[in-house]
Amino acid sequence: MSEFAIDVDLKNPNYESIDGVLIDKVNNTLVQFPAGKNGAYTIPSFIKTIRTCAFQGCDKLESVSIPDNVTSIKDNAFQHCKNLKQ
Repeated sequence: MSEFAIDVDLKNPNYESIDGVLIDKVNNTLVQFPAGKNGAYTIPSFIKTIRTCAFQGCDKLESVSIPDNVTSIKDNAFQHCKNLKQ
């Protein structure tokens, strides 16, 4: 894992990386956003849950678009995202 992207083996049955973001494809969960990515991010429409601390410490992230399909945002998902404006 780098600070800009998380790579997952294409043969991994449980996890995948979409645009460098770690996704639990079995549970449709956003697991971890790389701390070094910046700007804006749109969560994929199939995501149902944002895991605890998924965006923790993402200082360069400025905005996140959360689709209506997301039904659960776990504790501290956006902790220490000091530049997150929306």
